[in-house]
Amino acid sequence: MGADPKSLADQRQVERQVVAVPLRLLLGEQELSGTTRDASAGGVMFTTDAPLEVEIELEEDGRLVRRKGRLSRVQRLNADEVAFAVEFDRE
Repeated sequence: MGADPKSLADQRQVERQVVAVPLRLLLGEQELSGTTRDASAGGVMFTTDAPLEVEIELEEDGRLVRRKGRLSRVQRLNADEVAFAVEFDRE
């Protein structure tokens, strides 16, 4: 069951301000350039046109396999759980 988006917005502790400034997201060896959409003392939302490349390990047919792809969506389900969607690279 998904969270009510309004209730999550109501949980914000700090008001967000619309601001558009360049930023870099650093994840291990990866670096993505983007632009902020809004920010507060508690966090920032940003956009980028660069794919966030990931590698996941999952069980397929009783064995562990690694698959490469791109993070395509992130969704907060509730206060304790976040869902990630990965679009696999074509093999």
